[in-house]
Amino acid sequence: MRQKQSRLSAFIGLVILLIIIFLFGLALFKAIKWQRALLENKKSLSDKLNALKAESEQLKQQLTLNSQEAIIEEELRLNIGMSKPGEKVVILVPPKKIEANSNNEKQGLFASFLTQIKNLWQNLFGKK
Repeated sequence: MRQKQSRLSAFIGLVILLIIIFLFGLALFKAIKWQRALLENKKSLSDKLNALKAESEQLKQQLTLNSQEAIIEEELRLNIGMSKPGEKVVILVPPKKIEANSNNEKQGLFASFLTQIKNLWQNLFGKK
């Protein structure tokens, strides 16, 4: 009877050991599968990051080129008076200040003061 009991204990111990080994193997399999998924996700994200960096660099170069073109266009418009097809160029010439100064010298001190106030008012609020 002792032999049967020792065989039964050995069999139960072997079954428990096999269950533990199976559970350990299953956990190890899941961990390896999870690690592979993480590595694939990391590679995918790394590829996306590299693509976004390349796109960012391209956009920076395009922005630099566009800003240079805009600066050149603005200089051509302001200094040379060039325009795009269909646009009209309007050149505003400021009034001559020499004439205003000569008129002020002819007038008295009070009249000169009033003229300057009038000019200031017109510059601030427009002609009325």
